[in-house]
Amino acid sequence: MSTRAAIIVKSGDKYQGIYCHYDGYISGVGQTLQDHYQDYDKVKRLIALGFISLLGERVEPIGPHDFHEKEEGTTVAYMRDRGEDGCEPVEGDHILEVANRIDHSGYIYIFEEGSWTVNGIPLAKAISSGLD
Repeated sequence: MSTRAAIIVKSGDKYQGIYCHYDGYISGVGQTLQDHYQDYDKVKRLIALGFISLLGERVEPIGPHDFHEKEEGTTVAYMRDRGEDGCEPVEGDHILEVANRIDHSGYIYIFEEGSWTVNGIPLAKAISSGLD
């Protein structure tokens, strides 16, 4: 069973988002975003991958990596690592427009103005409060 999440970034006056299949809860995807995705350019590279199976601390592999032979710590993407079509980032004018087009289990992570929120709560606060 998986806990799906939407990961969204504000890009100019638009929002772009992707689906993440595994570990979407706050102590999973949330903690990884908080610990390893504070740089806007890195977040944009993550979103550019399109839909992902698993979020890792790195966007790009540093060694051999594909969907079946995953490199530990590297994000696993459907298009790049499995050659799937139709997994491009979703774009829209509003957060909810993007989030509603991404299958998620209620976890919506948004990177805007240099910080993360999850379901409208600052992610750091959700982590320190033990919300999941």
